[in-house]
Amino acid sequence: AADAPVRAHGAAGWLLQHLRDGFAGVLFGLPGDAPALAQAVAGLALPVKPVLVVPRGQAQAVQGAPGVDVLEDVDGLAAQRYDAKPGTFYLLRPDQHVCARMRALDRQAVGDALARATCAA
Repeated sequence: AADAPVRAHGAAGWLLQHLRDGFAGVLFGLPGDAPALAQAVAGLALPVKPVLVVPRGQAQAVQGAPGVDVLEDVDGLAAQRYDAKPGTFYLLRPDQHVCARMRALDRQAVGDALARATCAA
């Protein structure tokens, strides 16, 4: 997976630092997308850490999605490196390899990708 500078809770860092320790579901979107992301990864066969990547200056507007990590794409490089448009979703394995990409968040497709990645399909 590609790395890019991000900001989390006002602190500068790197995208891949936030995608450790298990599967991660990364949605490139807007503050209002956080609840849908949380719902899409809730209750899957394995835990998937929900990560919402928003444009610079929009993290403060995220509400109503406890458990979702919100990262600001400070220079737009994360979106550029992942060819992400609003709504693009990536499922990353624990070793940070991309195991699925979709242009629209779809809970069934996320579950299917997780099953394939774990040889449960």
